[in-house]
Amino acid sequence: MTDVVVGTITFCIVITLLATTAGLLITFFLAIPVFWLLMVVSRGLGHVERSRGAALLGLELADPVPPLQAASWWRRLLERARSGARWKEVGYLLLLLPLGVLNLVLLMAAWCGSLALLTLPLYVSELPDGTAKFWFSDVAAGGDAWLVALVGLIADVAGSVQMVTAASPAELGRMIDLRVARGALGDVGDDGVAVSSDFAEQHAVDVGASVPVTFADGQRVDLRVGAVYDANMSFGDVVVPEAQWLANTQQPALTGVFVRLADGVGRSTRVAPRRRPSRAASSRPRCRIGPSTSTA
Repeated sequence: MTDVVVGTITFCIVITLLATTAGLLITFFLAIPVFWLLMVVSRGLGHVERSRGAALLGLELADPVPPLQAASWWRRLLERARSGARWKEVGYLLLLLPLGVLNLVLLMAAWCGSLALLTLPLYVSELPDGTAKFWFSDVAAGGDAWLVALVGLIADVAGSVQMVTAASPAELGRMIDLRVARGALGDVGDDGVAVSSDFAEQHAVDVGASVPVTFADGQRVDLRVGAVYDANMSFGDVVVPEAQWLANTQQPALTGVFVRLADGVGRSTRVAPRRRPSRAASSRPRCRIGPSTSTA
């Protein structure tokens, strides 16, 4: 929802400056100040977006745009025009609105569709001919309507299947500030799990509670909650040990790698690898998180 609001603002500002710059290119000199303003405003909005990601996701994103090196204003302007990172920033600010609208439409369609199916028995008799016409079948009042309502209920509770992160919680904590509220990531062993505070509140669990986890292969294990973190991470609300995931996944795949740069090392610094990096986050497996039971 916030992407639509923020995307509307960024799209209107950036597209106006971009179109004005393109329209004034025939005069060239009049286009220069507008182009400079486009680059400056895009940099500012890019900083705002990275700050928003840090506040909402707890993910600190490094600034991808290197500082300007030229001394004269003209060479600095040319440096801005030739910077691929700055144009990617402009492209992101333009795409934020359509992508936000697409996400909102898909989300509303899923929830409204599920709600319509779930309440179908209550209003199907008031429809023309007393039937709900779908592209594959007609549903009348009675058993058919209740069967369709069950499909809607299944669609609504599908959120109990969680996309989780398989990682070493202690290593992950070294890369990203998860803002641990209770417990400690170092206490999450191979038989433990770390969960977000939102997940803990929704499922009434806390440090020390036992959470049953069913992996894609059907194997069910009880994992003890070792830490509860406040960061609303983009990779899920549950972090399971990598050892548990590897033991219950036939074809493991590495989908994300976090790298922590040492002091004085920048994005453009070339370094020779000395050892194989530890895997902080290995994948996003799909697991079913069942009802929790407290442990002593």
